[in-house]
Amino acid sequence: MKSFDPYLKHFEKKTKTGKTWQFKLGDYIKVGFTVIEGTQKKRIQFFQGIVIAIRSSNQKQKMVTLRRPGSFSIERIFPSNSPQIQNLQILQSQKFRRSKLFYLRKSIGKAAFG
Repeated sequence: MKSFDPYLKHFEKKTKTGKTWQFKLGDYIKVGFTVIEGTQKKRIQFFQGIVIAIRSSNQKQKMVTLRRPGSFSIERIFPSNSPQIQNLQILQSQKFRRSKLFYLRKSIGKAAFG
C-alpha cells in the first residue's frame, strides 16, 4: 500500500504562505481576507468575531469564528495558512478553561463576548 504522505507534503509546501498567525481560543479577532468580485476586481473584506474552536495541528490549523450582528449568528471557518488572509488583528483576548466554546452559540449580545 502506497503512502500519500509525499504528495501531501508537496501540496502543503506549494500552498504555504510563510505567515503564522498567533491567536488562541476566546480571542476577539478581526480577519481581513481577499474577495474576488467578477473577473479581475479584488478587495479586502473584514470579518470580526470570537474564536470558538481551533481545529487540527499547526500546519493545517483552522479557526472557527462566530459573529452576532443581530438576532442571528454567522459562523465562518478560516484556514490559518490560507493565502487569502491578508491580516489578522486581535482586538480583545480572554482566557477560557475549555477547548471548544460552542456554548456561545446560544448566548445573545454582550453575554457572548463579555
